[in-house]
Amino acid sequence: MIVIGQGSFARVHLVHSAETGLIAAKVMNKSLFSESEWDAAEAFQKGEPIPFVLKYFAQMQHEEKVYILLEFANMKSLNQIIELNSVLSRGTIRAIAKQLIEGIRLIHSRGLIHRNIKGENILLHQRKSGRVYIKITDFGLAKFQNIIEQTMQMSLKGTPLNMAPELLIGDGNADSKVDIWSAGVVLFQLVAHEYPIKSTNISDFQKQIQLGALNRPIIIKDDLFWDLLENLLSFDRTKRFSAEQALQHPYFTSTQALNEISQESHQIAATAQLAKSNGDTNITIYDIDPSYKHIDIHLNPGKIRIINDQDPNRKEQERLKREQEEKDQQLALQLQEEYNNRFNMEDVNKIRTEQLNDDNKEKDKDNQNLRNRGQQDGLQQIVQYIETGDRNLRGVGFIRQIENIQQEKDGISGRGIGVYPQST
Repeated sequence: MIVIGQGSFARVHLVHSAETGLIAAKVMNKSLFSESEWDAAEAFQKGEPIPFVLKYFAQMQHEEKVYILLEFANMKSLNQIIELNSVLSRGTIRAIAKQLIEGIRLIHSRGLIHRNIKGENILLHQRKSGRVYIKITDFGLAKFQNIIEQTMQMSLKGTPLNMAPELLIGDGNADSKVDIWSAGVVLFQLVAHEYPIKSTNISDFQKQIQLGALNRPIIIKDDLFWDLLENLLSFDRTKRFSAEQALQHPYFTSTQALNEISQESHQIAATAQLAKSNGDTNITIYDIDPSYKHIDIHLNPGKIRIINDQDPNRKEQERLKREQEEKDQQLALQLQEEYNNRFNMEDVNKIRTEQLNDDNKEKDKDNQNLRNRGQQDGLQQIVQYIETGDRNLRGVGFIRQIENIQQEKDGISGRGIGVYPQST
C-alpha cells in the first residue's frame, strides 16, 4: 500500500477506484477530526465546480478513525517551490497569483473564511492538456463568515508569520481580509524568497506594523506587481483589497499583462473552447481564459522542474534558510505570548467556551453524519483494505507500483506523480 504523506495528525494513502480514478485517502484519529473541515467542503458541492479548491469526495468513521477521500493533486505544494528559491517567469507568477486570488474570491463567495492560507496548503495539479491549476486545501480552520460576524472576533489560529496584523497586534476584530493578507505573504515569498516582515522579536514586529510600510526587496522589479502586493498587504484592513478588487488591478488587466500570456496558453485555451463547443461539459470558464494558464512548472521524475531555475549556492541558501526558520519559530512563540497577554483572557475564554458548547451540540450528530456520508460501497472497501490489507476486494484497486500506473483522465505517468504535503 502506498503512503504518499504522513504528518503529526494524519496519514495519506494513494488509492484508485473506477469512479474517481486516483484519489488520496486521508486517515486520522476521530479525536483530531474537525467537523468544520467537512462542513466547509460541503459548501463547495453546491453551484459551479471550483477548480482552485481541492475536492472532497466522501468521509466515514471506522472505529476510532476517520477516513476522508480527497482529490489527488499530482504535483507538490507552493511551499516546496518557495523553498527552492527559484526565479519564476513573470507569466508564471501572474498566473499563480490570479488563480490563488480567484480561488479565495470563490471561497469567500460561499460564505467561508479559510484562515490558514500558506504555501503548504496550496497544491499544484497538472492535467493531460498541460494546464497546471493550484488547489487550495486544508479547511480545518475555516469558519463561516456569519459566525465570525456574530462575535466580531477571530481566534488566533493558523500560522503566525502568515497572519494579518489585526490578528497579531490589533484588537482581534477581523474579517475575510485575513485571507487576502495571507495570499499577499505567499506571493511575496514566491518572488522575494522571504517573509514581508522579517523581524525576529515582537518589538520589531510591532514597530514595522505601526510604521505601516513594506520594504521593497531589490529582486521585485515589476512595479505593477509591487503595487498589487502593497494593496494585498495593507496594514489597515479597511484599505486592504478584497479579492474582487485585486483581480481588477492593472497587474492582471494591463496591456503588459495581456502581452505576456504565452502562445502556448492561447493554444490551450483555444483547444478548450473547441472542446466546449463540441459539447464537453467539463470545460470551465477558466479553461478557456488564457490568463489563468501560463504556469511554467512541469513534472519531472519525482520532482518539480521550474523554468528559469537559478540556484548557484544551494548549501549556503540551505544554511540561511535553517537560520531563518529558527528565527521565525522564535517570533511565532513571541507573537502567541503577546496575543495571550494583550487580550482579556476571561473574555476570550468565554467566547471559546460558547463556541465549544455549540460544537458539542453537534457532536451527537457527528457519528451518524459520518456513517451516512460513508455508505458508498467504494469508500467502505477502501477502509477495509487500509485496515486489513486484503488486495482481493472488489470495486477498488490500491496502487502497488506507482511506476506502472497511468491515469487516463489526467495522463500522468507513474514516476511523475508528486508527493502529498507532509503538513496534513
